[in-house]
Amino acid sequence: MPIKLPKLPYDHPDRDVACEEAMQMRFNELYNTPNFFKLSAEAMDAGWEPEEVRLGIRHLIAARTLLELGIGSVPPA
Repeated sequence: MPIKLPKLPYDHPDRDVACEEAMQMRFNELYNTPNFFKLSAEAMDAGWEPEEVRLGIRHLIAARTLLELGIGSVPPA
């Protein structure tokens, strides 16, 4: 599934969260595959800024780790 384009302006306070949400489905598709490194490039190609992409990926990895440890839960789609 392609990563959604940003809809919020760059200086909007919720843009980081929007970036994370936009990457979530693609993150799940690529996680534990040899192509996982493509996630950041795909997100930046969709129009997200490098800093917000890095932050979003860190949050998604942390959430996945907690889920795998049985501590977290899957957010509703």
